[in-house]
Formats: sequence, structure tokens, C-alpha cells
Amino acid sequence: MKKYRKKRYLKGVTLIELLVVVAIITVLAAILLPYVTNRVEDSKIAAAEDLISTMRTATLLMFNDTSVFSIRWDDLLNNPLVYPNWKGPYISTRPNIGTTNTTNDTALAGSPWKTNVILFANNDGAKEWFGATTGGLPQFTKSVALGIVNPLVSGQAVIPLSSLQKIDQDLDDGINNTGYIIYLNITTTPITTTGLAAGSFQAYNANPTTTTMLAILLNAMP
Repeated sequence: MKKYRKKRYLKGVTLIELLVVVAIITVLAAILLPYVTNRVEDSKIAAAEDLISTMRTATLLMFNDTSVFSIRWDDLLNNPLVYPNWKGPYISTRPNIGTTNTTNDTALAGSPWKTNVILFANNDGAKEWFGATTGGLPQFTKSVALGIVNPLVSGQAVIPLSSLQKIDQDLDDGINNTGYIIYLNITTTPITTTGLAAGSFQAYNANPTTTTMLAILLNAMP
């Protein structure tokens, strides 16, 4: 007597079921992607604010020891012969230095967005302004500032304007052209004897047409 075996039929995935799964994945990705993107940008903002805090402390400690603000990044790491009372290092690591001189010292890709960061300092004792002469800060005889450069790539600013404004809101007044944090159309020093003209400032809600810079006054002495 022959035994008949039941044939097993493998059930495959239908095209409709596959399309449903793809649609669900697409919807979930659309929901989660903005959240993930925002979290990444939030972490960069936090890192930038931490950099500003670190540099504010480091430059003040060096000034307390030497009575001058750091002109170069290396001044914060190893310069005891130049400054006899130097007790550093005041920062833990040396950035990748691109330009070294007495007016601006550039750290290549030093920001969380991998853009350049510039160190500015004034120690000559002359009365100088940070930013504009009106609506700005009082004059100082010694000061140090940090510039976070925001270049254009394919016509778009590397650092979102909303991120720059968030830093300003968190640490200062949230306004692009007043206070201790200002947003500029230039990447030269924001510390001048004549002050910066109104045309030097860039609004946070505008689309930059050139490389710009977020300038932060770290410390100053009257």
C-alpha cells in the first residue's frame, strides 16, 4: 500500500506585503530622521558652548598669571620663556594651527562643525571696542576674543544660522550685533579702536553671501 506524503507548500511574501513593509519603514524614517538630525546638531551646539567656556577660563587664568591675554594658541600650552610668570598649560591639547601671528591665530577645523576657529587678542593698552561703538560694550585696554568661522559650501553656510543664534541666546542676548557675542560678515578682528560699522554685521535670519564669523568676547580689562 502506497503512502502518500502531503506536499508542503512554502508561502512566499507577496508584492503587496513587501510594499506595505517598505511604506512602514519609510514613514518611520521620516518621523525619526529629523529627531536624529536635531540631536546631532544639539550636540555640536553643546560642544561649541563648552569650547567657549574652556577658552574663557583658560585665557583668564593666563591673564591672572602673566597680565596679558594669549595672542597665540601656543601661548596657552607652552610659553614660559616669553611670559616669566606663566604657569600653564591652560588648555589640554594643541589644535592644528594654520596661521600664527600677532593679530589672529587660526586653528584649522577647530569647531564642532570642522570650521576654523580664530583667536584674537589686544594687549597694547589702547582703548578699543568689541563690535560697534553704539549699542555695544564699553571700551577695553586689554581683551581676547574667539571667532568661529562659518564658510559657504555650494552656497550654503556650513553652520546653521539657528545654531549660531542658539549659542548667542544661551550665552548672551540672542541679538546678532550687540553684547559679548556678535555675528559678522568679516573674519578679521572684531576688536578695533574705531569700532565696527553697521555693515559688518550679519543677521541670523539672513542667507550669508560670503564667509562669516561668530565672534565671542572671552575676557576684557578696562
